[in-house]
Amino acid sequence: TTLAGKRKLDKHILIGDLNFPEISWPDHSTSVEVHKKFVNLLMLDLNHSQLINKPTHKNGNTLDLLFTNIPEQIEDVTVMGYKEACSSDHFGIKFTLKVNVAPKRMPKRLMYNFKKADWRNLDFDLKKIDWGKIIGMHDSFSSWEVFKTILFKLCDKHIPKKSFRYQF
Repeated sequence: TTLAGKRKLDKHILIGDLNFPEISWPDHSTSVEVHKKFVNLLMLDLNHSQLINKPTHKNGNTLDLLFTNIPEQIEDVTVMGYKEACSSDHFGIKFTLKVNVAPKRMPKRLMYNFKKADWRNLDFDLKKIDWGKIIGMHDSFSSWEVFKTILFKLCDKHIPKKSFRYQF
């Protein structure tokens, strides 16, 4: 069982400085045994294609590679010019990834409708409470929790709620 099979990953993109100057791209030939195993894993076991077909290093080697099993979703692969993307001895790589992501429908959320609040009765109920007695019995953390509980109960009583759906 492969790592991808265990994790149920069906779309792969592997890109980076893999630094295999002994591998000849695009024919994938090498005399180094460990590099053969690496190429076989990606190309045969995971059915990847390697999409970089030009040197990516100032010395003429193709060291930065782009492997994927979804080449139809990758467009406009470009090896950039020397120091075009960054100050390095490697050339930058850019590409377009075509993805079709359905927007996630966000659940509705209840929020206070302050425009319709009964501020007079909320103020009246808050003034009836002996805060010194209630808060004086607790440490600061517990006092805060008691205060919030009372305040939210009174807000629920005097401020109607309205259902909203997130815009983004």
